[in-house]
Amino acid sequence: MMTDVVGSTALRGAHGDPDADDMLERQSAMVHEQVAAFGGQVRKSLGDGFLISFPSTVAAVRAAAAIQGALLEHNTAEPQRAVEIRIGIHTGPVTEHNGDLHGQAVHAGHG
Repeated sequence: MMTDVVGSTALRGAHGDPDADDMLERQSAMVHEQVAAFGGQVRKSLGDGFLISFPSTVAAVRAAAAIQGALLEHNTAEPQRAVEIRIGIHTGPVTEHNGDLHGQAVHAGHG
């Protein structure tokens, strides 16, 4: 799974760095909470997104739905501090080297 915040540069311009940092930290906490709940592991921070692995495709899909649900709840309660993210899920074999993931399934997410 890969996540990416929609419009993070515009978010920083509209809210300023301190508020944007707080908003992105809340988003990050929501992602981490749902990833852990579905047995996933955040492998790498990618600026305003994450590379995440899961034990199964089903776990990844359920986590993605839970992440989007948590963000919808947050964004509805605090529309002035709304954050949206894109989530992509790629399946296939990966290899691990020095704690980093490699393989076609990983590179498909970077395209």
